[in-house]
Parts: sequence; structure tokens; C-alpha cells
Amino acid sequence: MPTIPLFETPPNANAWHRVRSPGGYEWWNFAAASDDGETEISATFHDGYPLHPRYLAAYRKYLKNPTQNPPPTPADFPYSSLTITRRGKKPKTYGAVAPFVSADDAVRVSVGPDEFYVYNTGVVHVIAGNKKRSAIEFAFASPPIAPLSVSLQANHQWIIPAARCDVTGTIWTKGKSSPFKGVGYRDHYFGAGPIENDIRNWFGGRLFIGQRVLAFHIVSLVDRQAQAAIRLVDLTPDAARELEVTAASMDIHRRVPWRAPYPSRVAISDMILRKPKLLASRPRWQRLSYEGTFGGQTGRAVCEMIHPRR
Repeated sequence: MPTIPLFETPPNANAWHRVRSPGGYEWWNFAAASDDGETEISATFHDGYPLHPRYLAAYRKYLKNPTQNPPPTPADFPYSSLTITRRGKKPKTYGAVAPFVSADDAVRVSVGPDEFYVYNTGVVHVIAGNKKRSAIEFAFASPPIAPLSVSLQANHQWIIPAARCDVTGTIWTKGKSSPFKGVGYRDHYFGAGPIENDIRNWFGGRLFIGQRVLAFHIVSLVDRQAQAAIRLVDLTPDAARELEVTAASMDIHRRVPWRAPYPSRVAISDMILRKPKLLASRPRWQRLSYEGTFGGQTGRAVCEMIHPRR
């Protein structure tokens, strides 16, 4: 009997992998910080939101009795989100649950009215949100580079398809528009199974510092005998390269109302993150900002802490 592949490998690494495995996922992430340091945005597009409680419950139910329960797949749990953070103000977050659609011959993804697509020039057009509340229409531009693929664990992959991006566009808040110009970053993840099967804690983010972006992850595995996956990538205006990690530490002392901990200090090689500020929180996930330093420069980091097994 022929087997059905758990995912496909498209010619363009940043295109849709058609993940079919029960509990699998794929998502694309866009982030930007304004040149004046006053505004940050984060937009995500999910084919299978991996932390959705109903997705996790359906997967566990399927495992318990696979002949009586259909396998839940990414197509059952699409999701998109947008967060706009202005200095000194509470973050504005918008989420949408709608059918996921992707083109086979190009990098183009939509979740309901939210979408992004890549022009032949490499510029990415991103539309997300609701103009009556909060929305963006941005262009992410960067020189063409070979996508950088990084394994976080055998079943979980991280793809960086572009160098540091120049970002221009418009932000709408309550129907009023304002121009945006800044530095951006985009990446892409996919996995052939639930995150909770392999990963105990996942801390990652990006540090905007001058004209570069540092992207990073510390992934603690369920197998406590296995070494944590620690990755640090340097994105400059014309390249993306993985840096050697010479040392790493993460001090986890702080807690939020659901008792999910998050780091008070993070160090990966010469990059140091301090002074955390909680921006948003759910039982399995937190978004935080940090003051970051690298190479004698100071910037601001936006990070996520995931607790898949809570």
C-alpha cells in the first residue's frame, strides 16, 4: 500500500509544504520595527495553529482511538494574527479564523482577508487586520538570498528566506491611517507533528539593533537527555548567516497569572536580553519585549515563550 507523504518539499523553500500529518503545522511570520523606535508590528499566518486547544485535544483523542476518531490536520485549524505595539501603549491584537489558501506555483498565502504574496523581485506584500480596528498594508523588501534552513528538532524546521528587510507601508488604527518606515524580518516554520510531542519549552524572537536583526531560538526538548537546540542568526542588509553559539543561558524566574514562567535574562553568545516586559499572555504562550545588547550596540527584542505541554 503506498504511503502518503507527511509533507511536500517545494522548489521554493518558503512556499507551502502541504503538511498533512495529524497535529502538524506551518506558519509564516513577519515582524518590523519603525526607524523612530516608536512602533513594532508582528503578523502571522497559520496552516494549523499548533497551540489551539481544540487541535491538541483532537490529536490526543485520535491517538487514543485512531479507528474511531478522524486524524486532525492543519487544514482544520487555520489562523492569522496581527499585533501592533506603540511605545507606552497597550498592544493592539487582531486574530482571524478563516479558510487557509495557498497558491501551488508561487509564495502566496491567505487566511480569510489576510494575505501575503511574494513578487518576482522578492518584495513581499502583507495585508493583515481590520481597518475599522487595527490593520497594516506593508512591503518587505530585501536582496535575494538563498533561504537559510535550520533544524530545531528532527520534526520541526525553521526557514529564513530573506536578509534584513526594509519595510514601508501604512498602519490603520480605528479607521485612521499613518505611514510606517522601518526595519523588518520574516521567517517560516513547519512541523510534521505536534510541538508538544518533542518540545518542552520554546523561547525565540528577534532583536532589532541598528541596521541588523538577530533572530534566535532556545528549544528545550521533551527528552531531557537531549541537548537543547540553540540557534542565533545574524541578518544584515545583504545576508543571513548562522552564528556559532559559544555559550547560552536562560534565567527563568518570572511568572504570569497562569504560573507559566518566562525568562528574566537570556544570553546567547554575545547577545544579552534583559528587563523583560510582558506584552500578552495565554496559558501556553507569552509575548515579551526585552532590552538587548550585541556588539556594543543596544536595541529592542520582541520574543515569544511557548509551553506546549501545559
